Amino acid sequence: MLNSKDTKDLFILLKKYLMNRGWMILSTESIEKIHKNFMNFNKEEWLQKKLGQGWLLIKYNEDVDSGTIYTFEQVMNESQKQTVFKIDFREFDQQEEYNEYIDRFSESGWDSLSKKRKRETYIFHYI
Repeated sequence: MLNSKDTKDLFILLKKYLMNRGWMILSTESIEKIHKNFMNFNKEEWLQKKLGQGWLLIKYNEDVDSGTIYTFEQVMNESQKQTVFKIDFREFDQQEEYNEYIDRFSESGWDSLSKKRKRETYIFHYI
């Protein structure tokens, strides 16, 4: 029988799985969206600061013209508070190059928040 902590952890995993596949999940949990343009490369520092304030980045949408919209949710457990963010800047000509790149990070325990190959900015997190 699952206790409430197990149920919550299972829900978090299911939610993460569905969100990574483009499903919109409605929840009573607090969500925060921030539209922000960076003029320098302090995104990692900003993401870690937001995490310290109790907000975990769950996705982002880049637009060359209008900047980036970052979507955060409130931290739900202690392990999420230990998340580390890394940002890399790349361009890929072929899907295979992109897949190998993502696989390399994944094999080391990093999850990509970047789901599209056409991005130049790739955000990874390690929980």
